[in-house]
Amino acid sequence: MPLILCEHCSIAVTLGQLPDNHKASCPRCGHVLTRAYPNIVDRMLIFSISALLCLAISTIFGFVEMSVQGQERQVSLLDTSSRLAQNNDWILAAISLLVLIVIPSIFAALLAYLSFSLKIGQAKNSTIRLLRAISFIGFWNMCEIYFLGILVSMVKIASLAHISFGIAFYSYAFFVLFLFAAYMHFDKYQLSQLIKKSISTQQNKVLPNDLA
Repeated sequence: MPLILCEHCSIAVTLGQLPDNHKASCPRCGHVLTRAYPNIVDRMLIFSISALLCLAISTIFGFVEMSVQGQERQVSLLDTSSRLAQNNDWILAAISLLVLIVIPSIFAALLAYLSFSLKIGQAKNSTIRLLRAISFIGFWNMCEIYFLGILVSMVKIASLAHISFGIAFYSYAFFVLFLFAAYMHFDKYQLSQLIKKSISTQQNKVLPNDLA
């Protein structure tokens, strides 16, 4: 039976097959080790692709429109980085672009690629490394923090100007929700078991051809 290491107390726990909608907790500290989500691959694939589509839409249309004393100005999602670059704040411009677009898009794309590989049964040994890479990038994904910062800023600016949200604002909000939903189903133990099962199935298909 496979073993799983508790991330909190480092105890090795033997796990069997979990039924859907059940979880396994550490017997020492009570930390949740894994959850068996039903249709985990399908859900991850749908949520991650939906997140990518919403992110693409949010970069095309206007994000927010502000009106102050009759003067209107529309701001797009990429204006933050471009304005910083124009002011020669290249480091801040690069960081904002990474946090807003680059890291979240890579994160969502890797989740979609992983789930699609499992969906078609083409997982490989390198897919385990992909699993670790997604876990690492997920730690640095901060798009939801940025979006909360936008909401706080809008509340402060609302008393000074009339604010109307564009399509990109709602699209980015759905992007954050879809990406969170996709990552919520990212269970390393369950996915690693599916990867091993997929690799084993492929090897069993190849063996009869080799024997022939």
